[in-house]
Amino acid sequence: MDVKRVLQWLRGETVLWVSWVLALATAVVVPPDAGYLDYVDLHTLGMLFSLMAVMAGLQRQGLFFRLGRAMLATHQRPGHTPGRFFELCAASAAHHHSSFILFHSSSLSPPPCNSA
Repeated sequence: MDVKRVLQWLRGETVLWVSWVLALATAVVVPPDAGYLDYVDLHTLGMLFSLMAVMAGLQRQGLFFRLGRAMLATHQRPGHTPGRFFELCAASAAHHHSSFILFHSSSLSPPPCNSA
């Protein structure tokens, strides 16, 4: 494989190579052992993969582009202030953040105790 092509590909995959560098640095600081396998949460990884697969499919269908265009068109209508668009974005971000916290707090809470 051509080195020039590999370097050009790596420039486009910044998150990938930065994550590899950080993973290697972490492995140097905390040497891997058999306990590393216990850190892997396959349920969470499966959920993240599924979410990313769905989002990629929706992106390929152009859903996010159309939603963004619709939000901007709403913003440009007479009677709508610029702050309204940003309020919508902030409300959406807050909703997603709270949904994330609720989802993860419910899955991480300990099972109920059955005391007799």
